Amino acid sequence: MGTYESIVKHLQYALAKGALEKGGTWGGPECSQAVPLNIHIYESLAVLSICALIYYLFNFSKKLRHLENLVRIDLKANPPSTFERRFDVIFGTIHILMFLQILYYKYNIFSLINMLQPCHQILLFQGIALLSKGNKGVLITIFILPALTGTLLAMLFPETVGLDQPLEMEAYWLQHYLIQAMPLYLLLRRNGVALRHASLNKGFIGIWILAVLHFFLFEVNYVDVICVCVGQNTDDCVPIHVLIRLWMLSCL
Repeated sequence: MGTYESIVKHLQYALAKGALEKGGTWGGPECSQAVPLNIHIYESLAVLSICALIYYLFNFSKKLRHLENLVRIDLKANPPSTFERRFDVIFGTIHILMFLQILYYKYNIFSLINMLQPCHQILLFQGIALLSKGNKGVLITIFILPALTGTLLAMLFPETVGLDQPLEMEAYWLQHYLIQAMPLYLLLRRNGVALRHASLNKGFIGIWILAVLHFFLFEVNYVDVICVCVGQNTDDCVPIHVLIRLWMLSCL
């Protein structure tokens, strides 16, 4: 077996083996039988087509460039205080370290596919927003707001089966409290720059981004790995297009 094949096989193993072995709500026969894969594919294609149409009809690219220019001007007029910047760096670092902690937990049980879950991604993006001094931090703050309904539901109806590694349960609750509370600060920092630019229209763009990510990455990829690969050899389970799309997302 060549080096490339070995790397791909190891990635496949690390992505899904643990989730498939846990079964239950982590994936398995019940998941694959609930909705056939072709339904997920057709659903994703339909929603992504609508999202593409909306993108061009509402000229999102022009709106985003205009928003970036306004935010850039506003940030120049509202530089961070020394305390504010220290707070950003400390809590931004905490967010990134917590994300790496979850990465360690999932790699430990060979279930890296779970890193695609929105709550984990929100933790990472909030960390980036905190560490950013430019307009990207403000844009992340605004567009991530609609996704917080999901993290709230994860707290109201927690799914904690299988979180049995040391301090993993405690980390779950700390993560969710943190990502629910931090947006209040992110909106108000720098004299409320993000809050001034937040609106229902921006919320609509945030929902659009969430829909694209869900149906491009979460929906089909997660179903491919966790639901469809039932009864197969785990080494051959993860389709190569999953790895390709993960690489494509990292290039955005």
